[in-house]
Amino acid sequence: MINKAFAAGITLAFMALVRPDTPPSAVGASVVAILMYEGLRWSIKYIQKVRRKKKEARYITVSLGDIRRWADTWMEPYPFKEVS
Repeated sequence: MINKAFAAGITLAFMALVRPDTPPSAVGASVVAILMYEGLRWSIKYIQKVRRKKKEARYITVSLGDIRRWADTWMEPYPFKEVS
């Protein structure tokens, strides 16, 4: 919902501030406004998805050095007993 409001606000601001020399037809202006709105909405959604993936990838990655250091650590005092 916030993305739709943001896209609509940008579209309305653009249409209010940019005035061509010759006035466009109502159909032409409405088609341009609808295309701008849909394009902005899609762009905002795509940017959020890319940022979310980048943020998730930052937490998932583990280096090989970290894995080796974790594998070489021993818990002291050793809490496990060998059972035969």
